[in-house]
Order: sequence, then C-alpha cells, then structure tokens
Amino acid sequence: MSEKYESKTLLFLIIGIWVFCICVTPPVLLICKDRLRGELGLVAGALIATAMVINMNATVQRAIHMEEHQSAFCAWSAVGRLLVVAALFVLFGITGWLNIVTMLVGIFGLKISAYAQPLFIKFFQKNKL
Repeated sequence: MSEKYESKTLLFLIIGIWVFCICVTPPVLLICKDRLRGELGLVAGALIATAMVINMNATVQRAIHMEEHQSAFCAWSAVGRLLVVAALFVLFGITGWLNIVTMLVGIFGLKISAYAQPLFIKFFQKNKL
C-alpha cells in the first residue's frame, strides 16, 4: 500500500470520529441531566478514539518494518491501548469529572468511523476532494 493511501485512511478515520461526535452531541445534550459532564465525556471519548487510531497507525507502521515477532508486537500494543482506556475509565469513574457512558459513546465513534470508511472514500473520490 502506498503512504498516500495510508494517510488518507488515517485522516478519514479521524474525520469520521469527529463527525460522529458532532452528530451525537444533540441527543447527549437532551438526555443527560448534567449537560456539561455529558458533553465533556463525549469529547473525551472522541479524543481517546483519535489517540487510539493514531497509535494503531504507528503500531502497524512499526510492525511492517520489523523482521520478526510482528504479531506479538501488535498484540501487546493492543493490550497496552486497552489498559490505558480502562485506566481512564476508572479514573473518570472515580473522580466523576465527566460522564463515562458518554465517554464510551465517544470511543464508539472509532468503530462507527471504521464502518463508514468505504462511504467516505466513495464520497471523496466521486467529488474529487
């Protein structure tokens, strides 16, 4: 794969995360009792998802150039990402600074963005953007 394709993929994933965050903001503001914590949770989740996708890209780039043990490196990197996310959930759950349910919704933006990736590519190729 070319680097141009990989950078477009990373960019489209990040755009998808934030488009999802923007689309989910009105329901979050309507449903949450404490709107500030709800919105902070959503934005924190989107930031975490963005950091995760950047880290995944760096992991894959590094694994491509390794001579051996690529699968173990990728697996341990995934475990590290999950531990960091779990630690953030515990931290924010204990402190109560933000709504951890909306944080989970923000992190789900990565999953939605990954599924919407072919649609983004088709749209941008059709419109030559």
